Amino acid sequence: MIEWLNAALATLAASINVNNPGGLAAIFFLAVSADMGVPFPFALDTIVFFTTYKMGALSLPVLLVLMMLLGGSLLGTSIIYWVSRLLGTRFADWVGKRSKFLRR
Repeated sequence: MIEWLNAALATLAASINVNNPGGLAAIFFLAVSADMGVPFPFALDTIVFFTTYKMGALSLPVLLVLMMLLGGSLLGTSIIYWVSRLLGTRFADWVGKRSKFLRR
């Protein structure tokens, strides 16, 4: 179990750096998707936790991850806002039909 965890941490640490924009882009779009409503339970918290554990609290990779998560969250929220603003009640009714929690 510990070997698997160390291997996962090493892979995560290797993929999150300035020289690998693909890993940072994946984190960014994961945050965008999560903020738009795609359920990723504990994925964002786990990324921050493991990156902080492996790299240290105030290291550059942790700051990059936090910037990607905050930027992705802001973009995802902005997309939902503008779609709701432009489409109005049509969008709200469409979401309400597809969500059992939002039905009237």
